[in-house]
Amino acid sequence: MPSAEGAWAGEVGTAEGNIPLRIGILADGLVEVRLANGPPVSVPAVASRRWDLRLSAPLQLPTADARLNSPGFGLELRAEQDRLAGRAVAFKDGDRDGLLGAYLVHACTLHPR
Repeated sequence: MPSAEGAWAGEVGTAEGNIPLRIGILADGLVEVRLANGPPVSVPAVASRRWDLRLSAPLQLPTADARLNSPGFGLELRAEQDRLAGRAVAFKDGDRDGLLGAYLVHACTLHPR
């Protein structure tokens, strides 16, 4: 995860327009996420070889395609110079038979606030 705690702001690019996104990197591996004008939620985040920050949050991307069948929200971001860049995903968990749900990918860039 990005080493410094702090606030980041940017947008999720969708076919319906850009959606504001704010995150705050907190202590103990938690990240506060605020999507559009919704209330913030705090969720755990992890890092991997591919992503410096990865999380899943109980938020709904406010687009027609996500509201139809993708009630989950995730971020997969890399630290690049002075920004966090990667993707925001709207998804639906799989079912008991192992079939995956919908998975919509959107470009996302955040800058320090």
